[in-house]
Amino acid sequence: MCVLAAVGDALGVPATEEREKDPTETTAFRGDDPECLVAAGLACRMCLSGDVDCSLSLEPWDDRALCSCRRCGHRRTLALTGDQALRLSLRRGGERECAAPDLQAGLAAVV
Repeated sequence: MCVLAAVGDALGVPATEEREKDPTETTAFRGDDPECLVAAGLACRMCLSGDVDCSLSLEPWDDRALCSCRRCGHRRTLALTGDQALRLSLRRGGERECAAPDLQAGLAAVV
C-alpha cells in the first residue's frame, strides 16, 4: 500500500482514488490444491458465482489474472504468486482463458 500512496501522490492523484479505480486483490490457493479450491479462489466476490472468466497477464515479477463474472459482470484484478500463475497457465493446455468449473462437483472430493 505504501507504494500505491507514493505513486498516487507523485501523479497528483490521491492514493484512495487510485486504489478504487483499479483495486488489485489476492487469492488463496496453492499450486498443488485440488481444482475445486482453485475455482473457489477465483469465484466472484460479489455474487459468489463460480462462472468466472479469467485472462492471464504474465509478466516477470508481476503475474495477474483479469477476472470477469458472467453472472453479475463484476470485474477484478488478482495478483498471483508464481505457483498460482503456473497452475492457471497449465489449467487448459496453455490457453490464456480459464473459466472456473462448477464448485459443487469438486467439493465432494475435499469433504
